[in-house]
Amino acid sequence: MDKFNFLIVEAINESAYGFNLSVEVEKAAAIQVVTDKDDFTVVGWSIGKIIPNWVKSFDEWNIYISEKVSNGGDSNIVHQQKLRNDGGLQQNVEEGEKDLFDNLADKIEVTNGMVNHNPYLKVKHEHNSSNVKTKFDGNADMFDVCGDELKKEVSTYITKANKSEPIEVDVCGPFMNSKSGQGSYVVIFGVLKKAWTLKPLFLRGYLGTLVEKLNSRKDTSINVEHCETYYEFNIKKVEFGNESLWLRLPPKNGKPGNTVKRLSFVLSFDGTDSARGLEMVKDALEFLAFTMKKRETGPVGGLLLNYLKDHVEGLYKHVTARQPSVRSAEESLTNDIDAQFQGGFTIKTNARLNRFMVNYDIIRVLKNHVGYKSWDEVSITEREYCFKNYSPKSGLPMWNTVQENYA
Repeated sequence: MDKFNFLIVEAINESAYGFNLSVEVEKAAAIQVVTDKDDFTVVGWSIGKIIPNWVKSFDEWNIYISEKVSNGGDSNIVHQQKLRNDGGLQQNVEEGEKDLFDNLADKIEVTNGMVNHNPYLKVKHEHNSSNVKTKFDGNADMFDVCGDELKKEVSTYITKANKSEPIEVDVCGPFMNSKSGQGSYVVIFGVLKKAWTLKPLFLRGYLGTLVEKLNSRKDTSINVEHCETYYEFNIKKVEFGNESLWLRLPPKNGKPGNTVKRLSFVLSFDGTDSARGLEMVKDALEFLAFTMKKRETGPVGGLLLNYLKDHVEGLYKHVTARQPSVRSAEESLTNDIDAQFQGGFTIKTNARLNRFMVNYDIIRVLKNHVGYKSWDEVSITEREYCFKNYSPKSGLPMWNTVQENYA
């Protein structure tokens, strides 16, 4: 009997997700899913020799779980391994559980080639014979009419369907520093689902290099300074909440759980023309989308993978372990990032920093990017950009607020 190397899990969103039991990270996550009796997000599971094409990937499982947490769900639903802040992988599998799936596969009853699946799994395995008569049989000639164009049309449709929804972008400000004569907008990205591997240090170098090249060759003036401000911060436990605490995943081995991150940048402009500054923000976002497109020369996936290899080894191993070759990993990154940014952006202006940022990060932005030295320099209007429902009677956090401890 061939070995059963794949676990298929159905979640409460009625999607099925596949885990490759030959990959240690996925196997560890699968063990936690199967052994956790209190996990209400899993409806049922089954194991098999292949993962059908209608089953979503392990990366998509990670995205689904992360979204459940960031959207205010119960953080206890997260059981699979997450990336540490240094890029390493958190491994929390007990030694006694490592052979769980090997033993489980041996015990599965096989009768006439049919596997007895978990009875709680709602996914139905239907077997329809090609001899069954249907009401559409009279239209079989449509395949002849489509001819060679059918493959192209199907490919085009799949490409369009694979395009992600627009990325939500919060734009906060403008913060107008009268002493420096500059204004600033703070830009915060929503969840970068398929482009979750993008890191701020990579974006600083990648975008900065391309902006300088473009500005030197074309009649353009993309703001290059904003590239250096790309930053990844830990999001707030509760949006607009009074508690200035990070959102954390469940604790492991007595240690606090990992944090959930968002990308941001700050774009500063000369003068007091805030409308012009906002147009510069839109140009920066449009340029970002342009650089993420799939192309033959200098595809983003290859450049990103080289960066991960040199700077984020754990993430590099995670990405390449799921692919048959480095070239395949590069193409996968390129395709995912291209699909993510094809949807464009949904820009929300007049946003508030404390939707996602804790007090420390709000003050960090005001200090390091706007150039303020105390709350006395921050106008009432700008304080309202920082905190939703701010009033002059509201208290303000200490200017020298200390960052929360990871430990």
